Order: sequence, then structure tokens, then C-alpha cells
Amino acid sequence: SDSSNVSFLEYLADRGTEISQPRLILDLPDRLVVLKPVGWEVYDENTEWQLSSWLQALRTQSPAMLNARSLQHGFLHRLDVPSSGLILAAKNHEAYWNMQLQLTAGILVRDYTILCHGWVPFSLHEVRANVYWRVDEQNEAGGQGKASSTRLTARKHILEQVCAFTLATVRI
Repeated sequence: SDSSNVSFLEYLADRGTEISQPRLILDLPDRLVVLKPVGWEVYDENTEWQLSSWLQALRTQSPAMLNARSLQHGFLHRLDVPSSGLILAAKNHEAYWNMQLQLTAGILVRDYTILCHGWVPFSLHEVRANVYWRVDEQNEAGGQGKASSTRLTARKHILEQVCAFTLATVRI
């Protein structure tokens, strides 16, 4: 079927892929960790499956935090719809700002497993670039912006027909 005219969830369903439900992994008095499955969006309402709505149904956050769009509804970060992983969320404003401080100060780190097009050298362990961030526009890496660093470990090179890939882990 032509996947350009169907939603991502319909595309997965066509291929027999089941959309699983999110899971509450850790529920502390002021913050929580949720496992976001593939196919779910954190909060932008571009898909039917919204993590923010699922969390709202659990009633684990304060109503003020659930409605705080300017504070990302309490979510500290997001993951793309086609990916899965752990998402941090605050139950109140104090916890949100505490986690934002930790993230900004580099105390809170995020680890990801990624699949890259091409072969990343096994000798490459860090990518440094200045990242220029603008509201409502695409971020750019290059000569201006905040100095940023991503630690990287290439785990495996994969050759699938004529395409080369690298399975890697990154820490940001």
C-alpha cells in the first residue's frame, strides 16, 4: 500500500505491528518515568495516541502541570513518534524546574541506542558542534551557538543489501 497517504499508525497496522500501551515505570511523589511505545507522541497532538492524554487519565500530575503547555505539560523531553523509550515528567512546577536545572547543568544525562546510515568509525567516541537553537525554527549545528557534545560508541556495522548502517549508543 502507499504509506504516503496513511497515518503512521495505519502504516504500522498494515504491517501487523501492534501499538502497545505506555507503562508507568517509576512513580515518585513529585516526578515519574513513563515508557513511551513506538507510535505514541508525547504531546503535540499530531497523532491519535498522545502520552499527555494517557498521563492525564492516570491523574498523577497536578491539574496546573497537565495544562501547562509552556512547560511541555510537565514532560522534560520528547522522543519521535517512531521511537520508544523512557520519558521523564514532573508532577508539579518545583519538580519540573529542578529537573530542567539538572538537564541544563549537565547532571542529567540521556542514553540512546540509534541506527545510523553509513558506517561510523569505531574510533569515533565524541561529536562536538555548536548548536544554534531558535524558537519555531529548525536547530542548526555549525560555527555559532552553544557548544555541545555527544558521546558515541559504534557497536556494530551492518551491511543490508547495498545499504551500510551502524548500530551505536549515544549519550547527550
